[in-house]
Amino acid sequence: MSEKTPQTIFIVDDDADIRTSLSRAMRLQGHNVETYSSGQEFLEAYDPNKQGCLLLDQGMPNMTGLELQQVLIDRGITLPIIFMTGHGGIDHSVQAMKNGALDFLAKPFPQKQLVQRIKVAFAMNSRAET
Repeated sequence: MSEKTPQTIFIVDDDADIRTSLSRAMRLQGHNVETYSSGQEFLEAYDPNKQGCLLLDQGMPNMTGLELQQVLIDRGITLPIIFMTGHGGIDHSVQAMKNGALDFLAKPFPQKQLVQRIKVAFAMNSRAET
């Protein structure tokens, strides 16, 4: 990936309002954004040639965020993951971090905090390329 190739923020959340508000906010800041309503939908559409980070809801039906994280690990997909949750406990956050998540944010979280973590994720991708 060249430096000119923009990174993408992949938002996976079963709540349409969250997807809409996050994607709107991130697009207003000039980011490329793709949204998915489930882990399965993300997996079906994922393009390994795209760099970026994953904003991942923990509490989704059918496939939780932790389950999706494990599938990504099993497939060798190394996107930085920022978990978001409205009802995740300490056990979930510890497991996510042990599995390599960049952060585990409790909803609602300050947008400034999220933006800072996304910058860290994008920087991680840039370092990985060198």
